[in-house]
Amino acid sequence: MDQADPQNEATDLDDPQQQADEITANPNVRVPNKRLAQICANFTIQGIRGNSRASSTFAAHQRNNERLILFLYDGLLRAEISSFLGPPGSTPPRQTVIFDAFTASADTFAQFLTTVKSNDNGIKKGQQTYASYQSSMTFLFRRYRYSPLQAFDEDVRDDIDRVTRSSAQAMQAGEGNHEGTFGMETDH
Repeated sequence: MDQADPQNEATDLDDPQQQADEITANPNVRVPNKRLAQICANFTIQGIRGNSRASSTFAAHQRNNERLILFLYDGLLRAEISSFLGPPGSTPPRQTVIFDAFTASADTFAQFLTTVKSNDNGIKKGQQTYASYQSSMTFLFRRYRYSPLQAFDEDVRDDIDRVTRSSAQAMQAGEGNHEGTFGMETDH
């Protein structure tokens, strides 16, 4: 019968701390510190499978993968949307938006406006910027011969005013100013 090597004796797999203590206590094992001993003790199939990443890491990976997939599909999606819209100036051959659902509330359009960013990922400035999106949406409605309810149009105009006001406040507070000086403080 072979004699067991004390260095390879099995220890309690359920207690990595005990394993780490035994590793650091063993003079035949060279481990520079207790943290490394804990890592070595946990370097088992159970240990590595139990060593999952934090949920915030998974959330960051999810966001990055969404961006990557959107980037990869951007050209394909643009081509597909373009085929739905047809050539400029024509009546679109296929429906792109369920207009009744879209115009049931101006919230979706307002939410879209808040995602529009400048090249440096900051808030865009100027009423013309946001009004141009409203104009484009109106053009889309006309191409499909769709007329939203007046309440929707009024809500969109109000939201454009609100977004423009918030954008102006951001500019006054220094948004977009990357030359070293940020906006003047007006709160006293």
